[in-house]
Amino acid sequence: MVLVNTVYPGTSPADIENLVTRPLEKNLKALNGVKSIKSTSVQDFSSIVVEFRTGIEVKDAKQLVKDAVDKTKKDLPSDLKTDPDVKEIDFSEIPIMYVNLIRKI
Repeated sequence: MVLVNTVYPGTSPADIENLVTRPLEKNLKALNGVKSIKSTSVQDFSSIVVEFRTGIEVKDAKQLVKDAVDKTKKDLPSDLKTDPDVKEIDFSEIPIMYVNLIRKI
């Protein structure tokens, strides 16, 4: 999974969706290997989760998403203070279970 987060202060949820989320989703949907895309648009913030099919390396998926975001920058508002942030989520690095052992004395 790869996350794309965009901050656009002073913008309503509807404007975030129309000005930021939809243009990004349009280019992200065109990527090969995408299993699903889920997005959230709230006041001042857009978050898009791109899930890839198994077999695609996390670093390759992140690069594909970065390229799509770069391609979309021309369609985003020119007054964005920061570019969309692309982060990877690698579930293989997250523990499946935590075990706590308590020793009674």
